[in-house]
Parts: sequence; C-alpha cells; structure tokens
Amino acid sequence: MTRYVLLAAAILAVPMLCGDASAELFGFLNPGFTNPDIEAMKDIIKQEFEKREGVKVIEVEMIKESSTKAIGFVKLQVPLFGQITKSCSATMGESGRYIWECR
Repeated sequence: MTRYVLLAAAILAVPMLCGDASAELFGFLNPGFTNPDIEAMKDIIKQEFEKREGVKVIEVEMIKESSTKAIGFVKLQVPLFGQITKSCSATMGESGRYIWECR
C-alpha cells in the first residue's frame, strides 16, 4: 500500500518539478489551456476573420487568464470603417474542448 501512495505522490509531483512542458504531458491531471492551444486558437481566429471579404487581420493576441479562460483581442482593417479592435475570450470546458468569441 505504501508503495502505491509513494508512486502516486511521485507522479503528481512531476508537473510541479519540471515546469510547463511536463504539465502539458500530464494535462489530464490539470485540464486547461496549454501554450499550443493558445497558439492554435490565434491561428483559427485569424483564419475565420480573413474569410470575410476585404477584411485584413493586423494582429491577434490571446493570453491565458486562468487554466480554463483566455482573453485577448483581434485588430482588423475593415473597408469603410478603417482599423477596429474586437475583444476576444475563450472558455475551456471539463472535456478539454473550448469555445471562443470576439465582439
């Protein structure tokens, strides 16, 4: 029994000892946004806005506010309106899937 308790404690300590890289490997222990998730989300936001005719994406920035929430903005060049900035947010559910929106 003691051997199993020590093994479990060692496994749980690995993400704390090794930093972000191991925390991503052990994501099942602490679900939430990883750096690759944030980068992929930024690419998706850019692609979605670039689908709109005449819209040019100048910048997309997202940062992790908490393990399950990310916030940021998208800066656009829009015909007739010029440059506009929309605030963006994303929320991750328990399943590891997330939704995002920009307003």
